[in-house]
This record gives sequence, C-alpha cells and structure tokens, in this order.
Amino acid sequence: MLSHDAVAVADGAEAIEQLVAEKSRFDLILLDDAMPGMSGRETFVQLMALGISVPVVICSGRNVIPEEFATSAADRPIAVLAKPFTMRSLQSVLAQASPQ
Repeated sequence: MLSHDAVAVADGAEAIEQLVAEKSRFDLILLDDAMPGMSGRETFVQLMALGISVPVVICSGRNVIPEEFATSAADRPIAVLAKPFTMRSLQSVLAQASPQ
C-alpha cells in the first residue's frame, strides 16, 4: 500500500543472513525490539559489527529511545516506531528514512 516491497524474516539470525547475502536489495530495516532468539538490540549490534549501513527503525511496544541501541555516536537507529502503529505513523517513518 505504501509502494515498498517488504521481506519478512522469522528472527534476527535470518535477518542478518539475508542482509549479508543481499545488502543492495534493502534500503530500510524495521527491526522488532522483542524477537525470538536474538533480541532486536543484539541483532542491531551484530548488523553494525558487520558494517551493514542500511537505516534501522526499531519497532517496540515499550518506551525506547534510539540511543539505547547505539553502538557508537554514528551507529544508532534512525527512529523508533511505537507498537501498535498506524499506517500514517509507518508512512511518516518511511518518509523520514527515504533519501531526499
């Protein structure tokens, strides 16, 4: 509905696997804070360690701030999307993440 192709994965390990295999395919990562196995925070740290530079939006049902996920001053999520979210709030985050 918002003119984006989405790829769903089961957990953080699968997300990392897909991102490493096809880096150029992705322009944004919506990363859930609470996932089975590897948490969103652990997944984010792994992505940064691997040099994955795709912008990340954290989706969470709890109150978080992007700085909680920071691995350095430069490596932090671009936004937090509070769950449950609306199409309008998702659209706003997608617009924020899109290159001008």
